[in-house]
Amino acid sequence: MTNYYSSCKENLSLASPPLMAGYRTTHWLSLKQLNQHIITWYQRAKQRRQLAQLDDRMLKDIGVTPMQARCEVRKPFWVE
Repeated sequence: MTNYYSSCKENLSLASPPLMAGYRTTHWLSLKQLNQHIITWYQRAKQRRQLAQLDDRMLKDIGVTPMQARCEVRKPFWVE
């Protein structure tokens, strides 16, 4: 029975994606850090929604091309 569980654990670690390889060694975020991440993500999403509403003239006023705006708006909120 012990062999079954150890082999499952090995199979799971082999099946995990490379990005998760350091998952076990990372530390948990404190509540303060988590709160700051959520605030940052919310602000980023809001700013991208607002950017999506600007017309070409307004984008030109702020020095952003329509292509740059589209690229920025398409990013998910967690990407800087």
